[in-house]
Amino acid sequence: PLLIAIGLFIANNMIGYLLIAFITSYGTRVLGLPSSTMLAVGIVGAVVWGVAIVWSGAWSDRVGRRRVYLSGTIALLVWSFPFFLLLDTASLPLMLLAVAVLGVGLGLVFAPGFSLATLGVRAVDSGVASATVNTVQQVGGSVGTALLNTIAATAATGYATAHLGTQQPKLLMAQAAVHSYTTTFWWAAGIFAVGAIIGAIVLRPGIPEMDPEQP
Repeated sequence: PLLIAIGLFIANNMIGYLLIAFITSYGTRVLGLPSSTMLAVGIVGAVVWGVAIVWSGAWSDRVGRRRVYLSGTIALLVWSFPFFLLLDTASLPLMLLAVAVLGVGLGLVFAPGFSLATLGVRAVDSGVASATVNTVQQVGGSVGTALLNTIAATAATGYATAHLGTQQPKLLMAQAAVHSYTTTFWWAAGIFAVGAIIGAIVLRPGIPEMDPEQP
């Protein structure tokens, strides 16, 4: 279970940290919004994310890890498309709605991962399991940021090279940036889909059995 949780955490943190952080760059560079506005949007998303983790943890104890995880992953996959449409409106209420729903989806996939990693672990090993999960959480965020930023940079360079000399440099740079974000967002949606498939295969259905003698 710990190894499964590690894999799920790497994929989820790739997206979670990227979308919360990446939208700040997208909002300021592409939408032309103040950084303070985008920072507030990101904070709201993070707060909702934290609250959703607590709520989904209690829910997964009642209905099982698999159902909660798949619900969150599918919700994230479906929400990827309206998320970016709402973000592109540059309307603060709509952007807050976008990140709030995103935070709920991320919370739904986080709690089952933590529970899966520590469920059944002996009390003497619980500290090691918890530390491993937290380390992987940070690794997932770092890998996700590095990977998807590389994809964005490659997409922007490729677009600019292919359209060099066809339009004004400033306009070309702006369109290359939009293309890079679009490419990255599609990759994010693809990772959500892969996560849903993996979760459906490796996570066991049903409510987890708890050892009454386990502290």
